[in-house]
Amino acid sequence: MSAEENVINPASMDAEGMQTVGAHGRAPIWKSFVAACKHLGEASRDKSITIREVDKFSRDVFRTAVIATIVFLAIPLHFFTQLAIPCYVMADFSFMFAMGFYIVSRFGILTTLKPRNALICWHLMIGASLFTVGLFVNLIILSLIIYTIYLK
Repeated sequence: MSAEENVINPASMDAEGMQTVGAHGRAPIWKSFVAACKHLGEASRDKSITIREVDKFSRDVFRTAVIATIVFLAIPLHFFTQLAIPCYVMADFSFMFAMGFYIVSRFGILTTLKPRNALICWHLMIGASLFTVGLFVNLIILSLIIYTIYLK
């Protein structure tokens, strides 16, 4: 048995430190989710973890792009309605460019993981992407319903 097999997953522990396992030898979904969020929160506050300069830069680019996107979306609503299309295009471009740069600058981390862990991370990324698409589809449907009922 390797050293890694002896490690107890924190997600499989209850508040008293007792191991709790659900079906198929895995911790229940919500317990695992809460434990993972707690683990990420602790890692985010850990001062011993260093962040690459390119990651800090991409984070700052993304923050700036979000502000620029908000400004470009607000301009036509309050000031220059004739500039709506160019402003919306700029908002879309700034956000999509920054999001792409943010993701691509972190993608190389997958090569440092074991194949199984890299595949799990990939599945999480795909799932988060599909969830986001689903949110936007629902937002569009809701907008169409509101438009059809109240604004037509």
